Amino acid sequence: MAADKKIANRRMFRGKGIVHFDYSSSSSPYPRAGDIQQYLDTAKLGITPTTPLDEYYLRLTAFSQMSFIEFQGSCVTGMWLRDAHSVNKAALLIVFDGSVVVEGIEVTAGQFALLKPGVVPVVVESKAKRNDVIVVSFGAHKLAGLPILTMDKQLIVTDMEDRSLEPLLAYLRSLCRMRPRGQSQTDVLEGLSQGLVRALLQAVLGTPPVTGSTYVRAMRLIESDFANPNLSGAVIAAKLGISVRSLQSAFEEHGEAVSVVLREARARAAIATRAANPSASARDIARLSGFAAESTMYRAIRELKSKPDVDLQLSADSELSW
Repeated sequence: MAADKKIANRRMFRGKGIVHFDYSSSSSPYPRAGDIQQYLDTAKLGITPTTPLDEYYLRLTAFSQMSFIEFQGSCVTGMWLRDAHSVNKAALLIVFDGSVVVEGIEVTAGQFALLKPGVVPVVVESKAKRNDVIVVSFGAHKLAGLPILTMDKQLIVTDMEDRSLEPLLAYLRSLCRMRPRGQSQTDVLEGLSQGLVRALLQAVLGTPPVTGSTYVRAMRLIESDFANPNLSGAVIAAKLGISVRSLQSAFEEHGEAVSVVLREARARAAIATRAANPSASARDIARLSGFAAESTMYRAIRELKSKPDVDLQLSADSELSW
């Protein structure tokens, strides 16, 4: 069974690193046909409305090892038939509106629910008349170094109290609706999404001690928190408990400057977001990428594109490629 699932997964992602689906139950109570049903079957996911009158909408963006699902609607029952192949898969539920019951535990608006890897099937029920939930499924390696793997509880529920997470949550919603074009943009988008998922997990569980050299620890902070417009060299140094000069010296040893690395991380994120969602406004893209102003974003992108060792493989269309 695990081998069959791996084959089906490879077939779905053959020739592309990402898939995207939109589905409305108004067209059919059950997503029976097309690629979305193939994806749900491969992922062993089932969705059943409580009554034929209970409508819902799904937006799904998936990489080969990570998926993002936006659910909006009324009462449904979702089933994740986990098996030996999904033993390394975990899931994060983010409830923006309404409430869901996960294995008998209610998760209400403004809460996260983190489900540990396992093989036991999971039942999720949306209870309110209007629910707004994002579900992120990812490999357990994203949990390395985080305390969940040693916790007895299978489900951890916490409140969304940190307002600095708002840009990350906005990005996740945007990601559910994106339609990436081109493998180069997909690769950047996947790397960006992996960093943001880990940042969310750290926020849900509490950030563990970060080990490694000053440069490595600083790079991890940049990768996970670049979407925070307040992040700067001084903030990074304060989080690491070192002086700004020590931080600068660590980057100089690698021939880099912390401000440049941070700016380039945001520029790459902006390019990937624009490529994936051309209809998004420059203002929204700047905000999601951590830029305080559109002009700063444009300048950073021009600087990144001018570097001879950077190959972004962007469209010749100036509107899309900036």
